[in-house]
Amino acid sequence: MKKHNALKILALLLLVSIPFGTKKFLSAPAGTVDEITSLFLYGTDILLLFFAACSIWALGLRKIFRIFRWTLPLVFLAFLPAFSAPLPATAFVQVSRLAFILFAASSLILAFKDEILSLPAALAALGTSAAFQALLSVFQFRYNRSLGLQLLGESPISLFTENVGRVWIGDGLFLRAYGTLPHANILAGFLAAGFVSLLALFVWRFRNPPSPRKSLIHLGILSGGVFLIGTGIALSFSRSGWITVLISSCLLLFLLFIKREWKTFGRLFTLLFLTGVFILASLGWAVVPRASLSRTEPSVNLRILYNEIGLSTLQKKPWGAGMGNQVAISESLGLYEQKGIKRLSNHQPVHNLYLLSASEIGVLGSAYLVLLLLIPSYKALQRKKYELLALFSVPLIFGLFDHFLWTLQSGKLMLWVLWGILASCAYFRDTGTEKPLSFNG
Repeated sequence: MKKHNALKILALLLLVSIPFGTKKFLSAPAGTVDEITSLFLYGTDILLLFFAACSIWALGLRKIFRIFRWTLPLVFLAFLPAFSAPLPATAFVQVSRLAFILFAASSLILAFKDEILSLPAALAALGTSAAFQALLSVFQFRYNRSLGLQLLGESPISLFTENVGRVWIGDGLFLRAYGTLPHANILAGFLAAGFVSLLALFVWRFRNPPSPRKSLIHLGILSGGVFLIGTGIALSFSRSGWITVLISSCLLLFLLFIKREWKTFGRLFTLLFLTGVFILASLGWAVVPRASLSRTEPSVNLRILYNEIGLSTLQKKPWGAGMGNQVAISESLGLYEQKGIKRLSNHQPVHNLYLLSASEIGVLGSAYLVLLLLIPSYKALQRKKYELLALFSVPLIFGLFDHFLWTLQSGKLMLWVLWGILASCAYFRDTGTEKPLSFNG
């Protein structure tokens, strides 16, 4: 029992720690320090190590390997291009870290299956961590600077920091909220996951109501969390985040509607409607001017150019450039200059999870990644796990607009932890004591 309790605590800590970017710089194989090519030891690496060790102790290596083996082809296909990568050290470290995170996700699946960790506890941990990030966002926006939480991974930024995310609203210049993450878009991605986690918990709570008094308390806490996280998403000024949370929320509503859960649908719709009204009433002056999109905007135009660069890289390196090496190989091929992107700070990875993975681990590797992501989604749809399907839609949708789910530590943890939560309910029966469903269908 002690080992199960230890594993549960470490699993919850892992969920809460996703957005905290505490790290120690090790080396810069590319010669310049950046989040993608440089080598860091993250605080979450140490937590992952403890979690993996405790998982082997509590669950057994053979049981974990039964799940982990299905991710090994992805690791193998990511490993091969590393030998010919321009920055082999970066590629090997990135692949090793991917394997480590996949092992942790496999352990997480078994922790759910053996009922060591419950779904409500996991959703509450994600929601609580997101609410804390949203609270930081409010103060960062209020003071237009970071709050001095570098120990937790917060970037030391202000309105005058070079290359920091800022927005013009009328005649005023405002800092986009970062939380303790490296960029406002990454904050928006995590907040979107936390937002839908609370919506999923909201749905779960109405299906499994406690006593009337506790039910009212839970409703108040969940509603307050949704309002707070919604505010944080607004203050990130991430249109990718806005689009993602809108689609994921509408997906959950639609799935509840076709399932004919009328009461739950009505309550959730009311909560989302009131949240939208609250945000527009309090922050409409800041949010509405940011809501438009134009192909001529640098952020939009650059994403289009990055995708074109990714396609060109894929044509020249169909077997992949190596993880963390898409920018380096594209620079060596002169692709950024060909697209008129001369400023070095704009030499960024392809802003699309699927195209970027294909550029770095090849067509076969990317195809297996997509299968690994979509098959549990399909099985969850079959088993009518609609709230979890909506939750996992967050990284699937956000992956169309950004690269952090593939390139950065917090993004990788976000993607594969949510994958583990979805897969645990897609592949195992609700009681967690029956025979697992076959991975082969």
